[in-house]
Amino acid sequence: MLFILDRKETVVGVLNNSSPAPCPYYDDLHTENLETGVNQYEFKVPANHEMAETLEVDGYVILKDLDDKFQMFQIKDIAETAGENGYDKDVYAEHVAIPELLGSIVRPATLKSYTLQNAVNYVLAGSGWALGEYDFLTSKDIVFDNFTTVLDALYQIAEAFDCELRYEVIFSNNKVSRRLI
Repeated sequence: MLFILDRKETVVGVLNNSSPAPCPYYDDLHTENLETGVNQYEFKVPANHEMAETLEVDGYVILKDLDDKFQMFQIKDIAETAGENGYDKDVYAEHVAIPELLGSIVRPATLKSYTLQNAVNYVLAGSGWALGEYDFLTSKDIVFDNFTTVLDALYQIAEAFDCELRYEVIFSNNKVSRRLI
């Protein structure tokens, strides 16, 4: 099941393959690369279904991943193509974390004996994102020599603590209430 949200993050529809009436989606592909940060989602819907009209560039799609966590993607492109049973809408979306975290800057700083929690909270301040689950209690020195994006700072922290970045949104009552890393 996919939740479709408009540009204001209001739920405007649901795509579902489990029952005959809702709009189906197919040929979906979630590509995630932890090393490069690529996190995208692609899928198709029948172009003539009324629910297909709710899909819009800069709107959002929310789905559950294999770990049962909600992931939120922003629609970047929609193309109409000829399919086997008529026309399809091909939807390409990128995870919301990437552009949002690339849009904030961390000033040069030296973080002496910072825990993972303290370091992540430092770089996420004002970004709209917060630290989610983690299990590191050690502390490290982390140096940001130059101005850098929040995303690059997070990669630097992840490398220092030898951990992976994972994203999640808390989605309940048809609202996104938190964005977690």
